[in-house]
Amino acid sequence: MDGGTASYSLPVYRFEKLIIIDAVNSSHHPPGSIIIYNKSDILRGAVKGTSHDIDIYNYIAALEFKGEAPDEIILIGVVPQKIDSMEIGLSDQVRDAIPEVIEHVKAVLENWSVKSR
Repeated sequence: MDGGTASYSLPVYRFEKLIIIDAVNSSHHPPGSIIIYNKSDILRGAVKGTSHDIDIYNYIAALEFKGEAPDEIILIGVVPQKIDSMEIGLSDQVRDAIPEVIEHVKAVLENWSVKSR
């Protein structure tokens, strides 16, 4: 599902496992870099910024507090060229990262599938 920028309104509490694909800020990685975070990374505040009304840490932490957070969460973050722009569209660097993001999603799904057998 597409969460737009209102991440806090997503009904993720209905799921046991969740993959999030989003833009994430990083001063240590060039645009188009892919950074993978798990639930514990998110809850310790490792994700430094997204383009949403409420950051992912606050949303997942609130769900965790209420006992409604998915058991497993993977955030596949792509570093944008700029995150504060109101432009719609992808930079060339982010567009070029899409095939690798897809491969990461497939790997996560395969890993979860193997675990559930």
